[in-house]
Amino acid sequence: MNNLATVYSSLGRYSDAEEICLKVLEIRKNIFGEEHPDITNSYNNLAEIYLSQGKYIEAEKYYDLALSLRKQLLGENHPDVAFSLNNLSTLYAAIKRYEEALSYRIQASHIHDKLISNVFAFSSENDRLAFIDKIRGNFDLFLSLIYQYLPNSQEAINSAFDFILKRKGLSATSLTAQNQASYNGKYPHLADKFHQLRELSNQIIHLTISASQTQNLANYQTNLNQLQNQYDNLQKQIATQVPEIQLSKQIPNREAVASALSANSVLIEFVQIDVFDFQAIRAKGEIQWRSPFYIAFILPAGKPHAVQMVDLGEVEKIDELISKFRLQASDVNSQTLGFKKSIPVKPKLQIKQYNPSDSIQLSKLILAPILEKIDNNCQKIIFAADGNLNSVPLQILPIDETGKRLLMDEYTVSYLGVGRDILRSNSDFTTVTDNPIIIADPDFELSAPLQTEQQKQHFNKEFIDTFDSQNLHRTISTKLLGETVAKKLKDAQLYTGKEALETHLTNGKCPKIMLIATHGLFLPDTEQVANPMMRSALALAGTKTWLSGGILPENAGKGIVFAQDIANLNLRANQLTVLSACNTARGDIKIGEGVFGLRRAFAVAGTKALVMSLWEVPDRTSALLMEQFFDNYQAGMDAIEALRKAQKYIRNITVKELRESTLGVEILKELLKLRELSAQTQIDCHQDDKPLAHPFYWGAWVCQN
Repeated sequence: MNNLATVYSSLGRYSDAEEICLKVLEIRKNIFGEEHPDITNSYNNLAEIYLSQGKYIEAEKYYDLALSLRKQLLGENHPDVAFSLNNLSTLYAAIKRYEEALSYRIQASHIHDKLISNVFAFSSENDRLAFIDKIRGNFDLFLSLIYQYLPNSQEAINSAFDFILKRKGLSATSLTAQNQASYNGKYPHLADKFHQLRELSNQIIHLTISASQTQNLANYQTNLNQLQNQYDNLQKQIATQVPEIQLSKQIPNREAVASALSANSVLIEFVQIDVFDFQAIRAKGEIQWRSPFYIAFILPAGKPHAVQMVDLGEVEKIDELISKFRLQASDVNSQTLGFKKSIPVKPKLQIKQYNPSDSIQLSKLILAPILEKIDNNCQKIIFAADGNLNSVPLQILPIDETGKRLLMDEYTVSYLGVGRDILRSNSDFTTVTDNPIIIADPDFELSAPLQTEQQKQHFNKEFIDTFDSQNLHRTISTKLLGETVAKKLKDAQLYTGKEALETHLTNGKCPKIMLIATHGLFLPDTEQVANPMMRSALALAGTKTWLSGGILPENAGKGIVFAQDIANLNLRANQLTVLSACNTARGDIKIGEGVFGLRRAFAVAGTKALVMSLWEVPDRTSALLMEQFFDNYQAGMDAIEALRKAQKYIRNITVKELRESTLGVEILKELLKLRELSAQTQIDCHQDDKPLAHPFYWGAWVCQN
C-alpha cells in the first residue's frame, strides 16, 4: 500500500495518496501500537504528501511527530533522526523560518558526521564513493539554504564553510590515511594485510591491461571482479582497525585552517551545488531543483570569523567559457601560432597574438567578484577548486580589460584539493629520504623479442590502441632538461634512455626531489577501463615495446606507470615532484571529490608539492621553463614562487635571449622548422620580439602544494 501511495503522489493524486497513508497508519497502530519505527515512517510519508501540496501546518505536525518518536525509539544520533531533522529544515525554509531551518540542518549534519565515520570504518574505497554519492543531496540542500536565504548572515556563512571543510574530498582524505597507515609503522599487526592490499592492487593493474578480445579469456571480467572484491574486502578489514581511515580523528574547522594560512594569504574554496528552491510547490508544477551554481568561500589568514561567500553564477555558463578559454590558451595549431619561413635564406618568425577575449569574460565571472572582497595587503591566493574549475590554471586569467595583466602578476597562486589539506601533517612518523632522482628521455623501445600473435592478443586492445595513438617519440629537450637539472641538484641520480625505468619509481625509495620528464598519457572514460586511476599514466622506458606486444626486460616492469601505481607508493618525505609531461593534471572530475588521476595519486602518496600541466605542452619550451624553475628552487624559492618566476620568464623571453642558450636555440629551430640555426643565421624578426608569449607555451603549469 505504501508503494501505491508513492505512485499516486508522483502522479499528483495527493488525495488518494493521503487516504492510503492514513489507512496504513491505522493498520500499523492496530498491529504495533502507538510506539514503533513503522509508525514514524507513516508520519513521515503523510508529511511528505502535505509538503508537496504546500499544506505546511499539516506537514509540520507529522514531521514533528516522526522526529519526536524517532528520538524516543532510536536515540538522538540515529540516521532516521537526521532524516527527520533535514525534513523539518526543508519545511521551515519553505515557510521562511530560515534560522530554524539552518539549526535543524546543522543538527542533522552532526549525526551524519558520526554516520560517515561508522560507514568508513567498514567500507572499501568504492563503498565510500557510493556512500558519498548517496548523501550528496544533503550537501546541496545545506548550502542551498544559506546561498538563497541567508547570504548576509555571518553565522550562517561560517557554518556553511565548516560544513564544506568536513564534506568535500572525503574519499581522497580517507585513502590518504590508508596509505599513510600502511607505511608509518603504527599498525605492525596489519603489515601483512597492507602488503596483500598492494599485491592485489598490482594484480588488478596487470589484469586490466592484459584483457583479451579472444574467447579463451572470456571470463576476464569475472576474474577482474573477483580480484576487485578481494581488494574491497581487505580494505574493509583494514578500515575497522585504523581510526584515521574512519576520519574519526580528523575534525577540521575554519579556526585551524585560518591559523595555518601564512600571513597575507587567503584561501578560496570553490563548490559546485545543485540549487534547491525550498518554496517551490510540487503540486503546482513548480520546479524545485534549479540549475547548478558555482559558489566561492573566502577565508583570510588569521580571520576565521570573517569568511565571505560569493555567488559566481550558473555552472553551465561558466563551464562553456572554460571550454572556450582552454581552446584559446592551449592552441597547438602551428598556423594559429603563426610560425613559418618566408624564404630559405632568412627565415621569418611570425607571431600571432593571443586573443584573451574568452579568458577576460571567464575572469569577470569567477575572479572579479572574489578580488573585490580580498584585502589590499593580500599577496598569496590558495585555490581549492571544484567541478571543471579544476581544469583552469587560474593564475593566467587576466584581471584587467586589456588582458595583459594577469592574476599571477599580482599574486602568488597555488592549489589544494580542499582547504583542510593545509592542515595535513606527517609529523607522526619519519620517512628516510633518498637522493633526488631524475627520470628523463625514456627509450620507449627496449630491445626485446616480439611475442607470438596469440600472446600479443592477451592485451586490452582498446586500452593499448588508445595509448598507442599518442605517437610517443623521444625529444632532445627532455634529455637536455634531465642533464641540466641533474647538475643543479646535489647527489641527484639521473636515469635516461634505457635506464628510465618504471622500477626506479616503484622500488620503495622516497626521493626528496623527483623530476619525471616524459610523455603523460590520459585515456578518456571507457567501459573497458572503469577505474580512472588506470587511465592516467606516465610513459617510461619500454612503453612502445609493451604496447606492441613485446617482452620487456625483467627490471623494466611494464614500461608504463599508472596513477594507481603511484597511489600505492610512500612519498611522505618527498618535498617536490615535477611532472614535465603533457596532461599530467588531467583526469576524471567528480563533483566534490576532485580529479581522479595522477594529481590525486601523488597527493594520496604524500608528495608535498606537485608541479604538473593542464594541457599538452611543447617539449622544448617546457624544458627551458623547468630549467628556470629549478634555478629558482635552488636559489631558495618555494615551489610556488619558483614556478611563478619561471612562467614569467618564458612569457617575456626575447628572441635575442633565446639565441643565447642551448635550449633556446632548440626552441627557435622548432618554431622556424629549421634543422640548424647558427649564430650567423639571420631571422626576419625583431630581437626583442617575445615568441613564447602565448599561454600555450607556459600557462598550463600549476603547483598543487
